[in-house]
Amino acid sequence: MVTDISFKFIPDYDTEDYNLFYFWGKLDILIDGVSFFSNYKYRETQGPLGNSTITREGFAGYLDTFLWELPFVPQKLLEQETVIVEGEGIDKSLIFSLKDNMVTFAICKNHPWEKGTIYYDGVRVSQSKKIPQNNKNMIGFDGFKQGLKNGLQDFIQELIEKYPSITNVESFINIRNTVDSIN
Repeated sequence: MVTDISFKFIPDYDTEDYNLFYFWGKLDILIDGVSFFSNYKYRETQGPLGNSTITREGFAGYLDTFLWELPFVPQKLLEQETVIVEGEGIDKSLIFSLKDNMVTFAICKNHPWEKGTIYYDGVRVSQSKKIPQNNKNMIGFDGFKQGLKNGLQDFIQELIEKYPSITNVESFINIRNTVDSIN
């Protein structure tokens, strides 16, 4: 079981305008200090998950999707057993499940409700009817919430430092308030 989780957002700043946080980049999830993606063995252009947005450095996508969706995952997990965060314009999703105060998470090829979904669980790529569980993708709910909150706050601070005027954007303020309310 994971004892420490950290979400690290790696934006690809190739613009001078934050354009409503529409940044392409990577999300890395550090598990006890080691990248969740360190065991991913496939090249970007091939593998069982298809043309991949997954590399050993993280899960590539539009970071605004993660910024808009991830702050709500803890509350949604209290309301429903499984939460799916779908990346805009990519064919993979982050999937989270809460059972017995333990969060299990993985990357799956859309759509996770299909029979025999393909998952990457931090150890291997496999086909399964439900999220695989191992010592790389399970953490207590409180540790999950704190790691998620810390990672989102760090990314928000990075955006503020790079684009100070972003603090005047109402939707950004709402996201920041939502992140701050994760407890």
